Amino acid sequence: MDEQVADLKAALLVGLRVALQPDQGYQAFERHQLLAIRFHRAARTNATGVSERRGWCQYFEEHFPRGDEYAVLLWERWRNALLKDEYPGPGVVISHGQRHAHWQLVDPGAQLYVDLESMWTDYAQSVDSLIELLERDPERRKAAIKYRVDHHWEVQGYAFAPTHGPVASASVSSSSTRLSS
Repeated sequence: MDEQVADLKAALLVGLRVALQPDQGYQAFERHQLLAIRFHRAARTNATGVSERRGWCQYFEEHFPRGDEYAVLLWERWRNALLKDEYPGPGVVISHGQRHAHWQLVDPGAQLYVDLESMWTDYAQSVDSLIELLERDPERRKAAIKYRVDHHWEVQGYAFAPTHGPVASASVSSSSTRLSS
């Protein structure tokens, strides 16, 4: 695996999994949000030049180990609802530590059950599939690496001299995304 593809894989997977106890529902909720963001970033990396929804569906069709049957439901009721409204939308139940229930339709209303830890595994497998594709397809690799370069950001240390008192430091994030005029 070349360095750029390895960096992309690392960026998609870094810091994703954490150990959670049964009573850490709020922390698990935030991890569902982060996971939805990561799926979105992987989908945008995979399918550049298409709408975000279409890219999401294409990612699930091409890489998600459980297939794309629920891609639209996950887009609308898991990803969008979690990130925009801070709750899972109708038709989706989220939890953690319940692997036995993952990807089953549960009552009431035949809602899709999404277990966090199981979805982490599904996501990691989907990233492996994406990376395998990029290693086989030079055109898709070029587009994905370009997307990564154009949308890369990192946390950097920054020191500044205040007008009074000792030197202070802070962490900042910067982006390589540039606005064109």
